[in-house]
Amino acid sequence: MTAGSAALAMLIMTAGVTRAAPLADSLTARAWVDSSHYTVGDPITVHIVIAHPRGAVVQPPAGDSLGSFVVLQRMPVTPAGDTTASTGVVVAYYGSGTATIPPAFIPYAFPGDTAGRIARTNPITVTVHTLAVDTSKEYRDLKAPLSIPMSLAELLVYGAVTAAAAALAWAAYRYWKRRKLRPAGEPLPAPSRPAHVLALEELGALQQQKLWQRGLIKEYYSGVTEIVRRYFERRFEVRALEETTGEILDALRGAGIPAGTMAVTTRMLQLADLVKFAKFQPGITEHEEVLALARSVVEQTKPAAVPHVPAAAETGAHVES
Repeated sequence: MTAGSAALAMLIMTAGVTRAAPLADSLTARAWVDSSHYTVGDPITVHIVIAHPRGAVVQPPAGDSLGSFVVLQRMPVTPAGDTTASTGVVVAYYGSGTATIPPAFIPYAFPGDTAGRIARTNPITVTVHTLAVDTSKEYRDLKAPLSIPMSLAELLVYGAVTAAAAALAWAAYRYWKRRKLRPAGEPLPAPSRPAHVLALEELGALQQQKLWQRGLIKEYYSGVTEIVRRYFERRFEVRALEETTGEILDALRGAGIPAGTMAVTTRMLQLADLVKFAKFQPGITEHEEVLALARSVVEQTKPAAVPHVPAAAETGAHVES
């Protein structure tokens, strides 16, 4: 990473910390779960209690994931008074061991205030266990199979349902074929030029379109994240265009991305998720920040320049035959 990239990343993270400092009109959110131990795939309800200034408009948490936890359900905001409310999310974890549910982002605003505001909950650590299997016993059915006689009418009904399901499957296959989605084992096409060069050019072109200045907020954030997702595909062969935010972050960790770069990437993707999924209304600061974050991610993860070693002819060295 160049000195300029490091300074930009430090400035971005410092700005984020500054905005998170308590203000007179700030909102606080406390989260907790019902237990500290769960089984793989169990629904985990994250309860959130919000304390807010009078008149604040609070929205539920956004995004389709919380780190490595998949969001199964988002609960609506339920007022409990003039300055308190409750909400929550139901998540699931499909790994095992100790895992931390990262802070959830709570968007809020005040009437007549166009600046977007975000509060964060506290992280929660849980332990997820695998299913216990007794390997000393023989596998068998829980109950003996039942023999159920079927009438001709029932057979016709089941036949019609099967035919309808087959028709839907064929239609889905045709749609998939038209979309030309890549099979899981097929390598991604190599870019015509270095991935970081293409990404920086695309980000520059997007900036020139002035989408958010024309009121196209969601299109602007979608464009930024699509460019970065496409860059991840070209640079790391991560199928980012077809995955959720949580899946992308997991894949990047597996690719050995440094923690500082992961923090910048997480902030960029989660900020865009707030706009795309929670109808969060960002301000000019967020518009400029998400583009700066995207450029910083590309600069920090581009391949290191290979120094040029001059040939003997270029240095004037004498080579004996």
